[in-house]
Amino acid sequence: MNIKSTTNQTLPWYDHTTLDAMCTCPRYGLITYRHNKYLSYKPNDNLIAGTACHNFFAAYNAYSNGALLTKLFSEDTLEYMHSAAEASRDDSHRTAFALEALYASELPDDNSKKKSPEKLEKACIYWADRQNHGLEIVDVEVKFDITLDNHRYVGVIDCIQRSSRGKLIPVEYKTAARIDDLYIAKYKTNPQIVGYHVALKALYGEDAVEDYVILEALQVPQTKSEKLLPHLRTQYQMTNSKISDFLNWVKYNVNNVAKFSNNPYDAEMRPNACYRFNSVCSLLEFCDLELEDRKEIFNSEMETHIWDPTKEQA
Repeated sequence: MNIKSTTNQTLPWYDHTTLDAMCTCPRYGLITYRHNKYLSYKPNDNLIAGTACHNFFAAYNAYSNGALLTKLFSEDTLEYMHSAAEASRDDSHRTAFALEALYASELPDDNSKKKSPEKLEKACIYWADRQNHGLEIVDVEVKFDITLDNHRYVGVIDCIQRSSRGKLIPVEYKTAARIDDLYIAKYKTNPQIVGYHVALKALYGEDAVEDYVILEALQVPQTKSEKLLPHLRTQYQMTNSKISDFLNWVKYNVNNVAKFSNNPYDAEMRPNACYRFNSVCSLLEFCDLELEDRKEIFNSEMETHIWDPTKEQA
């Protein structure tokens, strides 16, 4: 597969979220992320909380880099962030600065059992206290757009750090309900972090990038359980085999988009995905209807919410 930085913006784009949804269930992936249709759109607390925490991570990492900060935050928000830093104790300027980015974000309701603003704040402070890796922060919230043969693969790398050898490392931040051995294991073959590695090499060259990706996960809310980790920072080695598997995964799911795109309401459905991770798929009742009913609802009754990672999300 020919991999390069994108020059032709007219090519169709795909991102990990879309392809992962296609892999889970083509009908769900097409309706939700290709046709942007929902029976009823409502952002969940996990998405809102994760975005708010990522704003904290980005602010913390960009603390001493004015150019990065102006890329990320408005002038008014930065004024509040600097004021909070100046008013804080000498040893907590950076954390106080980043907390203002958290507060400026959309936050879950105060009554949220697991993702309340208070719980997010506590978790973020815990994360900040463990940022002792000593690596240079090169960039944050880095949008990429690369071409894989005849389509684009797009996304955002949370952070790029520089190793002691002077090479670049993509860093992916996650907020998780629980971090245990199963959580750690699932990223060994996860295509998302492999995609960041491929993108970084396409943008900067093979020799400029380390052969591993760093994943850093934060448990929200924090836990006292000895069986769970409140925080994780680990490396996943990137190999030619993993890159090949990633490219095949992309190709397979892109082909499914083309195969089912014209009739998403009748696309392949994978029943084992109707109930995953202790939640019911939002399209379960829709998929339980006859084809003609699904077609009618799709064409006239569903809400629209545009998913486009190449642009700023509302």
